[in-house]
Amino acid sequence: MDRNHSDAWVLHLEWRGETSAEVHFFTREWGVLVARVRNARKHRALLQPFIPLWLHTTVSRERRFVNALEACAPPIQLSGEALFSGLYLNELISLCFRANEAQEGLFSHFARALEELANVENRAGLEVLLREFEWTLLLACGYAPSLDREAESGLPVRADGFYGLRPGVGLVACDTGISGAHIQAMREGNLSDIHVRRSAKRLMQEALKHALGGRPIRTRELFAGLRNNRNHHD
Repeated sequence: MDRNHSDAWVLHLEWRGETSAEVHFFTREWGVLVARVRNARKHRALLQPFIPLWLHTTVSRERRFVNALEACAPPIQLSGEALFSGLYLNELISLCFRANEAQEGLFSHFARALEELANVENRAGLEVLLREFEWTLLLACGYAPSLDREAESGLPVRADGFYGLRPGVGLVACDTGISGAHIQAMREGNLSDIHVRRSAKRLMQEALKHALGGRPIRTRELFAGLRNNRNHHD
């Protein structure tokens, strides 16, 4: 038997029978971890998103079981757009990584992003937070394009040029697309301008679509639908 422990967050839970659950955790030690929790209803209050956990696990017959878990800090309280954004981050991690691929840098960024979500003050701050996390995730899974140079020519990105993302290649020059000046601002981490944020969102969506192989992001679709309904009633 191999015993291990790690800090963790719950990403997703599926019940298995009356008392057991298969839980997808995001852990510091193993990245995404799928583990069986016996007597899960006893721990139901802890098996929720946005609670920083400590896990103790055992591997038996090629399956990992959670032997003990406890909260190592109070739950992070999210509501409204921040709640949907937190669920969106959870889904991105679940979709982009296979089990047992350690992502310690992303784990730290994820924990920090959740804390910042609880205190975000406006839409601009929320958008910057999401774009920064998406970029860190794309770097971790190998789908982040270079923002320095055009992929085909190797020439530096020009402020007066326009670029599109070609899957598997990178940024390529085109007649219409994302402003080179906006790409330069992204490279410098400057998302203060609303137009740069819109370009960053467009680029992240295209890169994530490639990373996910076209699989839909359900939380994004659900949130868009709820916003449309709210605007319609308003």
